[in-house]
Amino acid sequence: MTGPPYSNGVEILAWRAEGELPLAFTNETLFFATVFLIPAVIALYYSLANIDRTKAAVGCGILAMVIPVLFVVFTIHGRLIYPIYDMRVSTPAIAEVIPLWW
Repeated sequence: MTGPPYSNGVEILAWRAEGELPLAFTNETLFFATVFLIPAVIALYYSLANIDRTKAAVGCGILAMVIPVLFVVFTIHGRLIYPIYDMRVSTPAIAEVIPLWW
């Protein structure tokens, strides 16, 4: 499952078919880890705000800005794995586009 990136859509589709279950577990785990990051950032801010409010706001603000980006990235990654409305990524051309976003 690791190695150099695949160069065309046919190889990407074969890679997905070969490792669909580990890719699905990876996608779900990272998605829910990002969900749990939301209360963690809030708790981190409250624990650091008494020490230095400005640095805590900047650091937690940066983490809070990363959360929506991660949701978008994992949604695109999930599009490669899961069918949406019974439409599966099945053509090599579409399979080449999804890693560009990833």
